Amino acid sequence: MGNSFFQAVVVMKIIASIMGAVVNGIKGFFNLFASGIEQHNRELRNIEKRGVYEITNILPFANIIGTEYSKSRIVLGESKYKYSVVEDFINRVHNTYATTVILHPHDNDVAAAIKNKFNDAIIVDQNNTKYDLLQGLKGNEISKLLFDCAKNSNNIDDCARSYLNAITYFFEKRGIHPTFRGYSCVEPSKIYDYIQKYEISGFFSKKDVELMVGNLSEGQRAASSLMRYLEDLRLQMGSVLFNKATDKVPPINILDIGNSGKVIVIDVVSNHNKFFIEALLTQFIRLSQMGRTVNVICFDLNMNNKLKLQEYITDNSNSGVGSLMLVYKDLFSSCGNEALFYTILGCCEDKVLFRHNQGRGVNVLAKSIGYYEKEEEHIVHTKGKTSSFITLFPDYQTSIAVDIEKKMKLIIEPSELLKLKPNEAYVYNAKSGELVHAYLNG
Repeated sequence: MGNSFFQAVVVMKIIASIMGAVVNGIKGFFNLFASGIEQHNRELRNIEKRGVYEITNILPFANIIGTEYSKSRIVLGESKYKYSVVEDFINRVHNTYATTVILHPHDNDVAAAIKNKFNDAIIVDQNNTKYDLLQGLKGNEISKLLFDCAKNSNNIDDCARSYLNAITYFFEKRGIHPTFRGYSCVEPSKIYDYIQKYEISGFFSKKDVELMVGNLSEGQRAASSLMRYLEDLRLQMGSVLFNKATDKVPPINILDIGNSGKVIVIDVVSNHNKFFIEALLTQFIRLSQMGRTVNVICFDLNMNNKLKLQEYITDNSNSGVGSLMLVYKDLFSSCGNEALFYTILGCCEDKVLFRHNQGRGVNVLAKSIGYYEKEEEHIVHTKGKTSSFITLFPDYQTSIAVDIEKKMKLIIEPSELLKLKPNEAYVYNAKSGELVHAYLNG
């Protein structure tokens, strides 16, 4: 009797243990299933909060950015596909009444890529068409332009305008249309001798001489600094500057062909050529004031210590007649400080990010894109065994604690920008407000 009872208890304990294990297994399965659903929902919430729209198909850039027109665009990072982005921008903003000017600091790849996409583009460099600031200008137009260039770049005294009027009048009465090279080589110490010489020969009238000498005297205070500026500008233009003695092809001047509907690529020779870059900007501003449309694209122009370039970018993006595009491998290094970096980014509507190299700039760029609130789960498993007098299958109880923590995460991590493929990019469209992760074709 005792043995039978003991055996019955053991059997019942076995059955109870099996049933308990089955129940725990079922509970664990449903807990796991429910946890999986919640994890999936959490991932969907995180994706929505991050706000990056994924495009897995390889598409032309025009299909990615959409049809909405934006006035300004910036391309950051390094990829051959950046030229497709530039081509799309030119196609959107260019027309027969607008001129699109591309500036680069002696980067032959830029000229070759643009020429490949726009066969009728005018290439200005040492091996092609040359540039002359005075081409197509005459009289007061010459004096005004050179005064504005000098005043913008070198804080030249206002009396310099009178000195320029005298030199311009000198060339005009001689029947000579000066090149900038010739104009900038005039020596202040000899100009009086030339005037006297041509007065004696009867080439200049007494009235002409009085006018020129009066203007020279009035502008004498600024003569040295003015002519020194013009000489520095001539030297900065270097091999790009037209030389009447050796160059057979006529030069171009943006003021002369500002409504030609051409794409013009200008080599500014070096990022150190502040005066040359600012002289071109002065011409762009003049065209805008005349109501002509000038679209400007800058490739890797260093903005550190170039106040006029900084002002042009910020002003033109807000109120300029034309459109503006910036293409930089390393914008942060070109700016030199975070404040200017953020200012420039804020001035550009559409943003295209290609692969970056390691450096402080990539971290600052990632921060500038922004953060989102990400939900992260931390799961803690606890397992315990119940004790009983006799058992063949110990009863285990498992509890799962899920802790949800919300953290602010970068929308695009620096590591993502470092490992992008050549045709992979993040594209922000200001009109739609969408940030897209996409792959471009050529």
